[in-house]
Amino acid sequence: MAMKSGLEACSIIALVWGLLSCPFFPMYSVERHSHLSYSEQSIRVLPELLIKDTASVERIIFLHIPKTAGTNLDNLARAVSSIKGRFHYQRLPVPRIPGRSPNLITSDWIGGLQQLEDNPSLLDTLPHFFFLTGHFPYGLHAHFTEPSKYVTLIRHPLERELSDANFAYQRGYINSEEFTAYLTERMIDNPQVRLIAGKEYMTGCCTEQTLAQAIKNIERDFLLAAPSEDVDVFLQILASTQGWGPLAYAPMQITHEKIAKHLDPLLAETLLQKHQWDLKLYEWIKVRWSAYKEKMILGEKELLPESTILTLMPDHLTTKEPKFLSIKEIQAYNRTHMDQKLIELEQCPYPQK
Repeated sequence: MAMKSGLEACSIIALVWGLLSCPFFPMYSVERHSHLSYSEQSIRVLPELLIKDTASVERIIFLHIPKTAGTNLDNLARAVSSIKGRFHYQRLPVPRIPGRSPNLITSDWIGGLQQLEDNPSLLDTLPHFFFLTGHFPYGLHAHFTEPSKYVTLIRHPLERELSDANFAYQRGYINSEEFTAYLTERMIDNPQVRLIAGKEYMTGCCTEQTLAQAIKNIERDFLLAAPSEDVDVFLQILASTQGWGPLAYAPMQITHEKIAKHLDPLLAETLLQKHQWDLKLYEWIKVRWSAYKEKMILGEKELLPESTILTLMPDHLTTKEPKFLSIKEIQAYNRTHMDQKLIELEQCPYPQK
């Protein structure tokens, strides 16, 4: 009898372990809602870089492809604008539709550009120096008579698609049963290539010519285009060329409540075929970015322990309050939080001016 009970116990343990190991088994049970966010507890310090022959750009448009680590730049740029006042910051948010993720890109989707179509004079009185940001396709520069430059981050399509579906789940826009359909049917193919190619490419077939147009736009009109896994260097280069000074931040808008930690091999293969041009763009960006860094970065400026740095704390998505901390203070903070995991937050809107 004891032997049987032992075998039953082992079977139960094996069953539970199998469920927990399944890529489609949610590990935590929390109340999912449209403002649920997570940030890392530790703070990253970004010293200024010595950059070769690069002048500051007066007008920047951040083409923020969803789920590419771009929220970090978005919040840093807003903080620099509010504290240092060197440029005007403005975001064009995606109009909200109840029950639909603002990150879901479908045919004819133009994201934040809808704000401009609804109000054509929205940007007519912008100051000369500005930083415009949002989820929208290439083309916003045509609204201005003076030249502007884009910056963007590109992510491996499998990682981006998985992160986007998990984020939609975390925010309560989909349930676990909709996971595969969200990825294979609802999301448009090759969203990154389409967004960089331009508004007119957000419908119809995405082809090699669409990829060629995206690459042409990057080479002609983009100040920086980097792979998302190198976001810190991307931020350092932009901050250094624009005179923002050293910065520090806790990575935010991290997806934690997940349906899947990784993709089933058959689903991954299906998505690679669906997003083949996004994969080619990502691979091209990686090679181009590596060569750019080697050519342009000469070194790193020294930071003294007493140096005071504009810092976004882990709870920034809730408080919206940047701080100034010394290197010593940041190091002390990280020591006391080094063993802590993600912090759960409710993302609050910025106060209206």
